Amino acid sequence: MTRHRAVLLALILIAFWLRLWHLPELPPGLWYDEAYNAMDARWMAETGHYPLFFVGNNGREPMWHYLLLFSTSLLGNTTFAVRWVGALAGLLTVPIIYRFALSLLRPFSQSHAHRRWLALVATGWLAVSWWHLLNSRAGFRPVLLPPLLMLSLYFWLEGVRVAGSRVAGSRVAGSKVSDSKVVRNTQHATRNTQHSTRNTQHATRNTQHATRSHSKLCSGRPLPWPEPVHLLIRSPDPAYFWRPGYFLDDPNPRNA
Repeated sequence: MTRHRAVLLALILIAFWLRLWHLPELPPGLWYDEAYNAMDARWMAETGHYPLFFVGNNGREPMWHYLLLFSTSLLGNTTFAVRWVGALAGLLTVPIIYRFALSLLRPFSQSHAHRRWLALVATGWLAVSWWHLLNSRAGFRPVLLPPLLMLSLYFWLEGVRVAGSRVAGSRVAGSKVSDSKVVRNTQHATRNTQHSTRNTQHATRNTQHATRSHSKLCSGRPLPWPEPVHLLIRSPDPAYFWRPGYFLDDPNPRNA
């Protein structure tokens, strides 16, 4: 194991201990929002109703509640089950920020070792950060934002980098093809001077063909996957136009 991986593993273990040590007791008691979200998850388990939006408690998106539903169904209606979701999200954020920092620092440093050490500094700061530690130990849904945001930016940066390397590679390949054809055509014209005019015309056609192929390779077409993913995420939206009351009315009687 290299030194960088050993340090990263140590930071992940430190983050694991800080986020799970006496998790049900610290911070003491369930806070208002923690209990409210847990009651919503229990209500879904008892009624079998799974809304796409929770209008109670000033309105909330449902991802956190479905994660709580899975956690409480697996571990029971306990404080540990309510806070385990946030602790796990906070723990996963630690290795995610390492990969994200490596990708983010790529344009600014050519040394891979320097990028790794800077990424470890960011990882170490997050592992012991009081702000992130508190949100990881308490069952608050904002702790989901950092990992999801960093994963989105990481894949976007990697997509831009891969697309850029493909365009650059096609340019190099196109220049090599053009150079090799010019050399071959020049040698052929030297050996066969009587066919110089015909070879020049042939070389011109090849150059035009290579230029058209090079333009197709360097078109820089965007990656095809964001559109299907976006459509998948937005697919529930038509249901709100079909049944607006499902979005505006809360069927939970305790929120009335």
